[in-house]
Amino acid sequence: MLFNLLSARNQAEFEHSVVTLKDRGFFAHRIESLSVPVHAANMASVWSLPRALWHVRRVASVFDPHVIQGWMYHGNIAALLASRSAPVVWNIRHSIYDLADEKRMTARVIRLGARLSWRASGIVYNSITSARQHESIGYSAAERIVIPNGFDCERFKPQPSARDRVRRDLGVDEDTVLVGMVARYHPMKDHASFVAAAETFARGTGSTTTLWS
Repeated sequence: MLFNLLSARNQAEFEHSVVTLKDRGFFAHRIESLSVPVHAANMASVWSLPRALWHVRRVASVFDPHVIQGWMYHGNIAALLASRSAPVVWNIRHSIYDLADEKRMTARVIRLGARLSWRASGIVYNSITSARQHESIGYSAAERIVIPNGFDCERFKPQPSARDRVRRDLGVDEDTVLVGMVARYHPMKDHASFVAAAETFARGTGSTTTLWS
């Protein structure tokens, strides 16, 4: 989504720079192909956090941004620490049904975010549900901005050739009912219900069903 956002920017009006707390990752070269520099703080563990935050603040000092946008919980906190006078906008692209489902450190950062959220000039959520869930644990409601995910409908549309290619790659014949789920493996995505629903469907239809996720 960050790559999509940068791809659609007005290059004559906006100049961007991206800072990642960890390494350059999969998308760095694609982002740089948009003439957007990517700076990596190379944070390997919580013990390297001070050095990473110093790196973020140094990049922000050199770039001297008019606006700083955090990206998810750790990035949001880093954005606050990096700003000297520029307004900070947080970006939260996650729903919280149970903090116990989160990694221990991530849960702590989420709670810290609730305490500091009033300092953000805006908090962008990708759904009303996410906004309400975060506000229920203390995130400021005054700064709420909801912008749903956007998708390129010319690119993401039914394509018979893609259907044939997926079946060929998976070794699934034309008569087999294929049920798929595309989601990261996280309790919030509820893969268990997906499997149970597919099983119920298969029993009800008496068909041969192949599951993939």
